[in-house]
Amino acid sequence: MVAIIPGEDVFAALFTLLDHYKAPLPAEGVNQHSIDLGPARLKWERHSEFVTYTLIRKGLAEPAFSGALHDYLPADWLLQAGEVITSVLVRIEGCQGRDDEQLLASLDNWFQAESLSVSAVGELSSLVASDFRLDAKGHVRIAIMADAGLNPLQLGRLVQRLLEIEVYKSMAMLSLPTARDAARKLGNLETRLTCIVQEISVAEKSDQETLGTLLAISTAIQNLSASTSFRFSAAIAYETIVNQRLTSLEECRFHGRQQLSEFMRRRFDPAMRTCQATEKRLSEVSKRATRASNLLRTRVDVAAERQSQALLDSMNMRAEQQLRLQETVEGLSVVAISYYAVSLLGYVVAPLADALEIKKSWLLAGLSPVVIIGVLLMLRATHRRLHRQAER
Repeated sequence: MVAIIPGEDVFAALFTLLDHYKAPLPAEGVNQHSIDLGPARLKWERHSEFVTYTLIRKGLAEPAFSGALHDYLPADWLLQAGEVITSVLVRIEGCQGRDDEQLLASLDNWFQAESLSVSAVGELSSLVASDFRLDAKGHVRIAIMADAGLNPLQLGRLVQRLLEIEVYKSMAMLSLPTARDAARKLGNLETRLTCIVQEISVAEKSDQETLGTLLAISTAIQNLSASTSFRFSAAIAYETIVNQRLTSLEECRFHGRQQLSEFMRRRFDPAMRTCQATEKRLSEVSKRATRASNLLRTRVDVAAERQSQALLDSMNMRAEQQLRLQETVEGLSVVAISYYAVSLLGYVVAPLADALEIKKSWLLAGLSPVVIIGVLLMLRATHRRLHRQAER
C-alpha cells in the first residue's frame, strides 16, 4: 500500500496506472475504486488530504518483504503521482504448525529487535508485528501471523486497521516539522514581544514607533497561526484515528514483547505532544500580543486624556479671561451709554430748565445718577434673561 499526497488532479495518477494495464476507468468523482489488474488487485481510495493505492496478491513473496508488488507499478510512476507519505508492505502467514519460539524467530529475522513490536490480537490466536522502520527501499513492513480460525472478513478488518495506523500516523507526523519551525519563529517573536512590553512600561520610545513594532509582531503571529492552524488541526484528527485503531486491536502482550501501542506511546505520542504544546504556545503568544496592545492603548488613552484635560483647562482659562474682559467692557459700556443718554436728555429737559429757571447743568447733574442706575438695571435684566435661556 502506498499513501500519496496528489497534485491538483487527484485522478491523474490513477488514470495513468489504469491505462498502463488497459483497465476501465472509474466514474467521475468517486472516492473508491477496486479493480483486478491481472498480476494483482488494486484498491484505490481518496481521503481528505491523500490517496492510497493498495495492491493485493495471493501467495507469499520470497524472500519476505521483497517488495515485489511495487514492480507492478510503471517506471517513474511514483515520481509523477505526487508526494509519497508512506509505503507499507504487509505479509500474511498462517501460524498453525509453529510454536511461539518459531514465530518469534521469524519475526526477529525480519525486523530490528530494538524497535520490534509484537501484539497478540483476535482472542490471542493471531500475531501482528512491525518495527515501524523504513527498509532499504523505503517501505514500512508489517507481519501478520494469522490463526486458521480467522475468517477473511476478520483478516481484512485487521489488515485495514494496521494500514490505517501507519498511514494516519505518517500523516499526523507531517505536523512535527511545522511545529519545530513554528517553535523557532515563536522564540524570536516572544523575545521581541518582551522587549516591546518593557518599552511600554518605561516609555523609552514614542507611542507611534512602539505601535508600529507591535503591529508587525502581531501580524507575524497571526500569519504563523494561519499557516499552522490546518496542519495542527489535522494532526489532532489523525492522532485520534490512530488511537481508535490501536484500541480496536485489543492487544495483549506476547512473551513480554513490546506492544504496538507501547511503541506509539514512546515514539508517536511525544511528537503529538510537541505539536500540541507548540499550538498552545502560539495561542499564548497571541494573547500576550493582545494584552500588550491593550496596555499600549491604555497608555495612549491616558496621554490623550491628559492632553484633553490640559486643553479644557486652557479653554476654561481663556473663557474666564474673556468673561473678565467682557465685564470690564460692560462697565465701560455703562459709562458710555449713560453719557449718551444724559446728553440726549439734555436736549429734552432744556425747555423745562428754562421754564423752571434752573440751570441746565444742574438739571443734568440730577438726572445722571438716575440714568446710570437705569442702565445698570437694564444690563442685569438682560443677564438674567440670557441665563434662563441657557438653562433651558
